[in-house]
Amino acid sequence: MQATWAGGYSAELPYLPTYISAQAPAEMAMACALAGVRCDLPREALTLLDLGCGRGMGVLSLAAANPGWTAIGIDYMPAHVAEARGIAAEAGLDNARFHEADIAALDEAAAARLLPELDVVTLHGVWTWVADPVREGILRVIRSRLKPGGLVLVTYNALPGWAGDLALRRLLRDLVDSLGGPRDRRMAQALDIARGLHLAGAASLERSFFMRRLIDVPPNAREAFIRYAMHEFLPEHWRPAFPQDVAGALAEAKLDFVGPAFLAFHFPELLLNPAQREAVASLPPGLHPEFQRDLFTCPTLRQDVFVRGRRPAEVAGAVLGTTLALRRLPEDRRVRLDTPNGAAELPAPVINAALEALARRPHGIGELLALPALARTTAGELLTMLVGSHIAAPVWRDAPTPAMRDRAQRYNRVLLQQLGADAIAAGGELAAAVPMLGAGLAMKPVELATLLALHEAATEGRAAPDAAAIARGMLVAETNAETLAWTEAAVAVALTERLPAWQGLGLL
Repeated sequence: MQATWAGGYSAELPYLPTYISAQAPAEMAMACALAGVRCDLPREALTLLDLGCGRGMGVLSLAAANPGWTAIGIDYMPAHVAEARGIAAEAGLDNARFHEADIAALDEAAAARLLPELDVVTLHGVWTWVADPVREGILRVIRSRLKPGGLVLVTYNALPGWAGDLALRRLLRDLVDSLGGPRDRRMAQALDIARGLHLAGAASLERSFFMRRLIDVPPNAREAFIRYAMHEFLPEHWRPAFPQDVAGALAEAKLDFVGPAFLAFHFPELLLNPAQREAVASLPPGLHPEFQRDLFTCPTLRQDVFVRGRRPAEVAGAVLGTTLALRRLPEDRRVRLDTPNGAAELPAPVINAALEALARRPHGIGELLALPALARTTAGELLTMLVGSHIAAPVWRDAPTPAMRDRAQRYNRVLLQQLGADAIAAGGELAAAVPMLGAGLAMKPVELATLLALHEAATEGRAAPDAAAIARGMLVAETNAETLAWTEAAVAVALTERLPAWQGLGLL
């Protein structure tokens, strides 16, 4: 039975633990740099609010990575808030705060009592799922608490990308209402029925983005997909939005559009072919530029950055001042960026030189461009390819202290213990706290367990264990040989692809 207090949300099952790298202030600052917008966020005394924080993994990882920050989460679901508070307490994160609150009921005076002034506000997976009174509450919080010059990240289901799913969404809601049993089982049946209709040639489902994902979901991810579908489609107020409408609504809180957090969207040549770029250039002035591109690219999720008071900045200087650290070292030494116009790649000599440098230590963009092999590469191109492909990440602070590292690793251990099983069941990742990035770093549970085993050995003065020893330490004694072999292989990959990055990031 759906909870009567839920206000149209799906409250029967908790959200999956989620984190997106765009929530990191360092990544928002990159979007500002490419858009020519000045960004003056404080480094060590920043205050951040995640509105609709879910189970709190974003807030927790940011608090763990930045001891001097205040990281705050607000969510409507009491179970989410209780769980996040428990993890914060166990990990000793006294700078992480969580509030159970109905944002629609927060007037400006109540927001001022509850919240300090804010440097950053993030809204991940909220705007297109909530009713108008909640949206109005969001605007009141931002209008009353965000500092001038502060940044806002809004992720939302975008039109026209979701236009092909309107019939599917109505079908799933009506089926769930008409079937019997627990709501998650009803959603499972509804998805099976929808898939059958699609295979039978239902024309209304042919252009469904979500249906393509349903067809491809592997059996071991089915339960997680059902939960995802419930939270995606069953909220009563789900409404995908055009970018110009989101920008228009946020303007009421004095927010100016900066640009997409997905860096490739700053470069039309990566998104559109020559004929499409020519067609866009011929459009009359006044159309929102993101809408023009979305007519061709149809993104389903937008991640947009806004600023309270847009001030110009010189693009080249801001980009050249960015320092990058390695996230992972791909075994095939290829860096591919998937875009609506196909996959983009840098030439092998360019990427080999960049990866070799980053495997030694973090490098500034200017330092990388000074390498002979990168002489013909632009700063924006290099930044977009390395960060957009999740090979590298922007550095927030150059030299985290050992105390910062140990504090982050304590949290990472609690994170793995508390949310690892959910992440494994969902085939997902956890956001490990990384002080050098000032943010979370997505890792599979087996990767995080590998990192923690290496950190424990180093702390105790022992030699680093090999893949077999690490794998055995993760599993119970009666584990079968097949599972042990799979785990050992996964650990070996982590040691190959992740270890150089972990060392460069100061985690080991």
